[in-house]
Amino acid sequence: MRKKSMKLLIIHEIFYPEFSGGAEKILLEIASRLRKEHKIVLITSGNPSIKYFNKIRTVRVPVHRMLLNIFALPYILAYGKKFDVLIGNTYHSALPVAIASLLLKKPAICIVHGAYGKKWLEMKGFMGLAAILFEKIIFKLPFSRFVFFSNFALHSAMKLGVNRKKCITIPPGIDIKKFKRRKKERFVLFVGRLEKQKGIDMVIKVAEILPSVKFIIVGKMREKINEFPKNVQWRGFISEKELTRLYESALIFFLPSRAETLGYSILEAMAARCAIVSSVPLTFYGYKIQNKDKVEDIARKIKEMIESKKTRKLGEKNRRIVKNYTWRNFIATFNKLINSLTKK
Repeated sequence: MRKKSMKLLIIHEIFYPEFSGGAEKILLEIASRLRKEHKIVLITSGNPSIKYFNKIRTVRVPVHRMLLNIFALPYILAYGKKFDVLIGNTYHSALPVAIASLLLKKPAICIVHGAYGKKWLEMKGFMGLAAILFEKIIFKLPFSRFVFFSNFALHSAMKLGVNRKKCITIPPGIDIKKFKRRKKERFVLFVGRLEKQKGIDMVIKVAEILPSVKFIIVGKMREKINEFPKNVQWRGFISEKELTRLYESALIFFLPSRAETLGYSILEAMAARCAIVSSVPLTFYGYKIQNKDKVEDIARKIKEMIESKKTRKLGEKNRRIVKNYTWRNFIATFNKLINSLTKK
């Protein structure tokens, strides 16, 4: 049976070549694959002179990403008339997509990249109350469906009031073939934004306790760090090729996040045969950080894993687990979703 081709208008707060984190990486993978079957236009913030990225047609609103909720609506209304489905993303594009959906009488999907609830208080203190309120508003917006990447993100959103009947979980895929076998080196890798949400403060404390263990940190500094311990290398932003090589070489991947919707970097590390030490409730081999754990407990576990000959076997097991995350399954399920919405 021939697949039905549709016109999909995607709206996200930031898109390549500008990059913030895992949300952009996942969205690029989704849009690139959907483009092979459907007509795609992506509205985002940034430089209007950038018309395409990876053969994806982009329309750029010349404002800061956090202002897209305010300024994107005219663009969505102008383009949305000719499209079958509107696809928004949390956080800063959800509101105008929901409004345009009502005005244009078009089905709309919200891809959820965050549902943290009370964890915002731990990450932002008193200011976290505004973030919690914002999330509650998003999950009450009249989207046809909310797409989650994990069941734990869905459960968090349910506590914020999302209608369970409108929700679907579709785990993303991972391009496992791009991660080759490489000799493992005895170092710990962290990949993510350097901020409290990702647990960078804990990474630094653990590194201080283990001065003989090498740590490599990759990511943009979002919160000021005056000085790194001598055994820590901060690489900042690096190319995808360099990052892949680091994943392939690292023995342990360390992500002590306080809040995650999925933890896509963990899937990448698993594909590269890393043992995992993380608080994120994914299935992996390594060490699952518990709420009761002190920094000293985590440091002791990492030291044991660095010195153990069995750690490489944990990475091999992780490689087998991550084979279940395929983009083929994601796109097939997503196509069924948009087909059901357009039929209605």
